[in-house]
Amino acid sequence: MEKVGLIIQGPLTSFGKSGASAARKLNLSADGKEEDGLVRYDCRPNIQRIIDDFGSLFSAVVVSTWDNELKPGDGWKDVTIVSMPDPGGAMDTSPRAYKAHNRNRQFIGIQNGVEWLEKNSDPSYVVFMRTDQYLNLRELLDSFGRHMRRNIPGMICVPFMRPGIFLPSDFYFASELKTMKKFLDAQFSYDRYEFIVDVHRDMVLKYAHSLFRDTLRVPDWAYFPRDPSSGISKQTRTIFARMLGTVFVPLSLRTLQSVEWRGSALSQDYMKSVATEEDLPVDVSKNRGVTGISIPALFSIDWKRYYGFCEIANHAAPSWKENCSIMFGEIGWNVWIMLQGGMRTIKRIRTRIFKGI
Repeated sequence: MEKVGLIIQGPLTSFGKSGASAARKLNLSADGKEEDGLVRYDCRPNIQRIIDDFGSLFSAVVVSTWDNELKPGDGWKDVTIVSMPDPGGAMDTSPRAYKAHNRNRQFIGIQNGVEWLEKNSDPSYVVFMRTDQYLNLRELLDSFGRHMRRNIPGMICVPFMRPGIFLPSDFYFASELKTMKKFLDAQFSYDRYEFIVDVHRDMVLKYAHSLFRDTLRVPDWAYFPRDPSSGISKQTRTIFARMLGTVFVPLSLRTLQSVEWRGSALSQDYMKSVATEEDLPVDVSKNRGVTGISIPALFSIDWKRYYGFCEIANHAAPSWKENCSIMFGEIGWNVWIMLQGGMRTIKRIRTRIFKGI
């Protein structure tokens, strides 16, 4: 393989879940104390371990972080630190959320690393990983090389997918450098307007809208689903069916199994229902359960978010008809969610009855 640059991006002191608690839903307690399972992790020894074990595989290694993370003496041999002011994260709406979500920090940090690599090393390919994770980068490059021989335009390699809920992981990426630049441009488009709040699906939808909408041929509103795990329109399903497993392609299971996150391996519960390289081809158009049901676009599309996008893109405020779509869409979606809740309750009751017989 031609020259590959490595970007290790993130804070040098990281706070959040660990591999052992990755599958758990964790928040701060009501009194503001940290809940068991959240850890504060010094990434510096982890970065040194990555460099010692795998640094020789790359033409250049960049640690991309923020000015307020650096301490006197920070640095690693044959590694360039790229640092800028912290752009900040966006706080979750939940009052019990334990930290801001970091999509801006992540993509800006990757972009800073890409810019340095392009100016100073000019690799053909780039690998991105987090400062707070360790993984077998030799195995990653082997898997990435197999995918690259398929010659798929615009391909982004990701750790894994959860095809049942249309969700790819963003722990680490591998791609051609020019592809990564296009991917990042898509994430920053429209003043970083989010097509959906969830970053994992948002990065797919924005990349699809930026590079593939001429071939997908679905209406622009199809890129603005409410919650694909609870229901999806056939037009939005077309987007995910095209993008997942073909453009966003999972790397090997062995790579994923090597991940240590903030000091511990990923739990077995977290690894359930994931699709990796060994599971290809993946066809999300044949999902079962709730995500296999096509919901009318009037209900499954977030019309308020879509018309907000139109206002940015076309400088046109919603008309009275469009405001009606927003209102009826929200009512219909809420009814659908209530029906789902009712069906789950009935299923639980039936299960208990049959267990008691």
